[in-house]
Amino acid sequence: MTAWRKVLQLTVSELGLATTRFVPRLEAVTYDLRALLDRIPDARRPKELPRADRLRAFDWVNGVFAREQRQHSIEIWRVARHNQADEYVLEQDGRPLASFFSRTISILVAHVLRGELPWESQERAVRMKPGRFLPLPVSRVLALSSEALPGTQGGSYVYHLANDALLDVVTSGLGLGAGAGK
Repeated sequence: MTAWRKVLQLTVSELGLATTRFVPRLEAVTYDLRALLDRIPDARRPKELPRADRLRAFDWVNGVFAREQRQHSIEIWRVARHNQADEYVLEQDGRPLASFFSRTISILVAHVLRGELPWESQERAVRMKPGRFLPLPVSRVLALSSEALPGTQGGSYVYHLANDALLDVVTSGLGLGAGAGK
């Protein structure tokens, strides 16, 4: 065990931070996020793509909003307006399904609809596809429960897992199981 890890453990125990009340269970965090995704309010279901100064579709290969034409049955459009927050409209077969102000959530919901994972699993790490991230509450729990902090490696964002069970919890908790779909 390294010296800094010993100091951290002593500090944590002396401050009383070693109790589980400060670190929520990952199941609870993913359950709350899944519940949020399941109840998209009717007011946020646009009948058509909103008018915008700039409209770009998500490039599934490069992970950026760069395309101007439809190419897939599931699309995410970034609607950029002057002096307003960006809006992300999820579309299936040319018909808007939902609208989000969170880029991360919109991409995760699109992956659920596409039935594919937004990452590649590598031993005890999750390497996200370009332009994809886990929601911040999930990332924080993973950071506190593993030996290494999440960060970029080789152009992708990597989340380290303390054990193999965490991957199952994240995958099932966010509705991203193999062949996931709504």
